[in-house]
Amino acid sequence: MKKCSLILLWLVATFASAALFAKTNKFTRAQLSSPVGYWLTIDDKSNKPRAVVRLYMVGKELRGDTMAGLYIPGQSWGPTCEKCIAPWTDKPIHDLTFMWNFFKSGKTWDSTWVDGKIFDVSSKKDIYRSKLWLIDQGKKIKVRGYVFVFYRTQTWNRLTHHEALGYVELMKEQRKKYPFTD
Repeated sequence: MKKCSLILLWLVATFASAALFAKTNKFTRAQLSSPVGYWLTIDDKSNKPRAVVRLYMVGKELRGDTMAGLYIPGQSWGPTCEKCIAPWTDKPIHDLTFMWNFFKSGKTWDSTWVDGKIFDVSSKKDIYRSKLWLIDQGKKIKVRGYVFVFYRTQTWNRLTHHEALGYVELMKEQRKKYPFTD
């Protein structure tokens, strides 16, 4: 009887701690160890949310698409990549592949992805060499674009799928409220 009580107590404690873990941590360990997922980009100048990005794997290559472009007063705003260089010319911003060719660093312990390319949708013409790496235990990612010896680094925040869909809905509301500027 004593043994059954101890086992029952252990099971209750295990399930209670698992439930507490699930409420306090939105992401699994596997999610936090990979750049795959949803990310909120932050605008360099205004420090406001700019876009939601989905990073995903195609074989061993990491790629990124836009899910939602968010309105920031004074910045270009439109449904398509007007006046962008080919192959992005007049393509819808939603689901636009703007990151490609990222491969995991050869070091097994390293969370860096290298040799990537990023198309700067804001400039409509610039493509940067790039790399990215996870920080803050996988809750954030640093994305660095290079031109010659100069570089710019952004920090993006990880989102749950539900949060990403919430930003897509916000973008839809903003499209009704704010006229396009492109």
